[in-house]
Amino acid sequence: MEIIAPGSIAGMARDKLDAAGPEEVEIEIDLSDLGDATIFQAIVRRCDQLDHVTITSGWTCSKMRPDGFGGGVTVVTADHILSSSTSEMEYRLLDRCEYGELGCAPGHGSHVLLRLDEADVRQEIITMAEVGSPAGADPSAVTGEDIRMACLKAVEATDLAVQHEAIAAIAARAAIAIAGQRSA
Repeated sequence: MEIIAPGSIAGMARDKLDAAGPEEVEIEIDLSDLGDATIFQAIVRRCDQLDHVTITSGWTCSKMRPDGFGGGVTVVTADHILSSSTSEMEYRLLDRCEYGELGCAPGHGSHVLLRLDEADVRQEIITMAEVGSPAGADPSAVTGEDIRMACLKAVEATDLAVQHEAIAAIAARAAIAIAGQRSA
């Protein structure tokens, strides 16, 4: 017997069927409390070929109202449901207008210098398999979860403090040089 998570659509349908009398020929199920994103998340969790669903929405109304228009986007993965409204996007664009591209660079003054991408790790595993793996190792058995855990461990075990200081010094010298060129 399949176990149905509490609050799932199948569970809601079972509850309605259990509560229905023998004379009822139609049953109404209101999914508005559950929400599209939750429904799609259950689908993403069951489908190996699907890593996310994107829901875009537009809000309109028949009578002019200041809050009657806009929209949003929701990204649904197996583990997360994240949303952004057109208002949030508008604020980001206004920041770009006011401060320019430099004023709203990703990170607001914090710059990513190195990113460990799981796809790169997967490619490295493929390369290692081609040149020969250590005895007893089977690169084809490595899962996405294995790679994720290994990346987290590698990041946790890596201390780039010395490199960080050197890079900050390089950026400081470059900033002084840019200011000097502007003055000249």
